[in-house]
This record gives sequence, structure tokens and C-alpha cells, in this order.
Amino acid sequence: MMIPSSRLLLRSRTTSAVRRVPLSPYASSFNSDHLIGRVVERKSSSACYHHRACGYLAGLHSFSSDTASSEEERQFDSFESAWDAITLVPKDLLDDFEAELWESQSRKFVHGTKYVSVIDAIDTSIDDDERFFRYLLWNERPHLVQTAVQIPSIGAPYRHYARSTDSNSAQTGDWIARPPSPVSETHLGGLAMVLPFWRQANDPGHLPNCLLIGAGGCSLAHTLTANLLHWNSSLSNSTQTDCLMTAVEASPEVVQASKLWFGAEPSSPPASFDLVCDTGELYLKSLVRDGKPPIDVLIVDAEDG
Repeated sequence: MMIPSSRLLLRSRTTSAVRRVPLSPYASSFNSDHLIGRVVERKSSSACYHHRACGYLAGLHSFSSDTASSEEERQFDSFESAWDAITLVPKDLLDDFEAELWESQSRKFVHGTKYVSVIDAIDTSIDDDERFFRYLLWNERPHLVQTAVQIPSIGAPYRHYARSTDSNSAQTGDWIARPPSPVSETHLGGLAMVLPFWRQANDPGHLPNCLLIGAGGCSLAHTLTANLLHWNSSLSNSTQTDCLMTAVEASPEVVQASKLWFGAEPSSPPASFDLVCDTGELYLKSLVRDGKPPIDVLIVDAEDG
């Protein structure tokens, strides 16, 4: 079975809408079946190398979509059984898989754990110009893109803000938020509309206390924080400096990837948000228990809390 990775899908975790991300198919001669065949040779070995591609491969060999053909039937009954097998594959074969992925699709792993992968890719399908994108994938469903951002180059650090370089602008040197990735701009723009809606119905001189449940790679948290920063700067009498944006993510592996590869570190200038590793249910209960201020804007972009 060839790697069933003809396209990645972008799905809003709160709706059934699916958007196809135009990535070229994995059409090389590399067949991952022989990776599984080599597992038998290592059954007696106690050593196990956790390659960064293991989680993604485990997902590909255990995931089955509703539209999968007979040729794409999964080889394992569960992600866990696929993971156990893939982690026994020799490192040199997994390195070969990575090399073929880069040569055939211009996609490179920059981070990989059991449940989360971060892949950088070169894409020329949008306007024929070469662009670089970074994708956060949930390995149990490897065809779905959780977060997509545009980056300056493969493996480069991502910062949501950049200094203005326009010498003819009065804003030269000021921090400017990066625009959304073309892959996810519709999703982000739709959810971010909650702030102007709230402002229209409430006191425009008061900044809302916002909570996002389902942070993922924090693209939406970045977008909302940038909007709050712009809103705050437009208030002539504003003295508010506290963080008004909290993003909650239940997966520790997603939180780690967000901090390492999607600019979610709290020290990122010029504005930051609080990133909390917790379930939405438990975090909301803690707000009530600890007597925290009420939430003005609550956004749920999570599938299972």
C-alpha cells in the first residue's frame, strides 16, 4: 500500500466543513509496506528508536476515511497497534521515508511526537510563486490540518509579529501582525469576527476578557490578540496592560509544538496571550472556583473539550 496522502484536509473542529489543501500527491516509488515487514526482524530487540516520523506513519497505516478505497484499507486495527509496530522499524528506513517525502513532495518533518507532527512544505499551487508553509497535524487523523501558517523558509522560527520595513511609512519599525495563511484565512476570519460583533453590542471603550477553548497551533489566539492590541491602541484613555486573551489546549504535545514551532511563547512581542494546558471543562470550573472575573467572549474551537 502506498502512503495514502494525496491531499491534506483542513476541517473546522466545530463544523463539518472540510477544505482541501492543495499539496501534491505522494507519488514516489517509496512503499512504506516494507517498513512494516522489517518489524519482525526487531521483535526480539529491547532497544526502540522513537523517530519523529513514527507517529505520522502510524496514523497513515491505521486511519480509514469514509471514502477510502479498497486499496487504502488500513493495515492496523488501531493507532496504538500501528505505533507499536512502526517504532520497531529500523532508523535507516525511516530516514529513507523522510528523504523520499522531501524529494517527491517538498515536505519535511521539523517536529514529531507520538500524537503530533509538524511538517514544513514548499507550495507553488496558490499563485505559482514558491511559498513556505508549516502544518500542525494530529497523527491519529493525518489527513487533517489542525493549524497552517506561512513561514519565511523551511525550519525557520515562526513569529506572528514582524517589524515594519516600509521606509515611507510613519509606522516603520512598529510591530505588524502577519496575515493569516491562505490555507486557513476563511476559518480564522470567521471566528475572529466575534470581536467586532461584541464591540458593536457593548461599550467600545472596554476591552473584553476573552477565552478560547481549543488552542491548537494558536493561530486564532494570535489573531484575536493582535485585534485586541489594535483595539487597545485606538483607545485614547486606555491604561489596560493585562493579558485579555487566554487559550486553553488539552493536549500537552500540541502545547509543546505550539511553543516550539508556532510562536506561542508568552514572551513573544509585542503582545502575548496565556496558553493553558487543560480541558475546557476543568478550566471553566477553575474560574468559578477561584472567583476569577467573568468571561466576556468565549470561543469554542475544540472537538472534544
